[in-house]
Amino acid sequence: MNLLAHLHAGDRLSPVAAAGNLVADFCRKSNCPEYRAGIEFHKKIDAFTDSHPVVLEARQLFPGELRRFSAVILDLVFDYCLSRSWEQWHHANSRSDFIESRLEKILQVSDRLPTGAASMIFSMQQSKLLHRYAELEGVEFSMRRIVARRPKFAPMLGAISLLETQYHLVDETFQKFYPELLIYLRQFYL
Repeated sequence: MNLLAHLHAGDRLSPVAAAGNLVADFCRKSNCPEYRAGIEFHKKIDAFTDSHPVVLEARQLFPGELRRFSAVILDLVFDYCLSRSWEQWHHANSRSDFIESRLEKILQVSDRLPTGAASMIFSMQQSKLLHRYAELEGVEFSMRRIVARRPKFAPMLGAISLLETQYHLVDETFQKFYPELLIYLRQFYL
């Protein structure tokens, strides 16, 4: 799962734990037990996702060299799927209002977060990064950011044309998988 899905799946976490859950892939060091609990929550999401049979099957949609990057591609596209079906998963707020409200609550406790985490979340808020997942171009934007950091991931950019024609198959995977993830996570809320 990618950023928006982590934010949504952890919507019952405290703001400090939500920060750890949101940026665990980028900022892992903290002396704050609550932030570290958010990192552990993130790891539970990733482990569940990476081992789920429906997700493993969906990786087969990506031919040849793309299959090596299929886990990353699916993580990004799942944010797009979540954006497109937002009302199904969150009834209280629009996607945009949820993102803004949740990031604001996290930033209100920025003094309790590692400096890198606070600045990364502030940047997400200012750039409207999570809002971009409402369009497939947002997925491509994130792929390009990954490739800029890790050039060996460049072949992953070939997935965009495939996603334009095969999106419905990825969305079917998401619609089967995501409710199971949310049920699984209920036992771990802090």
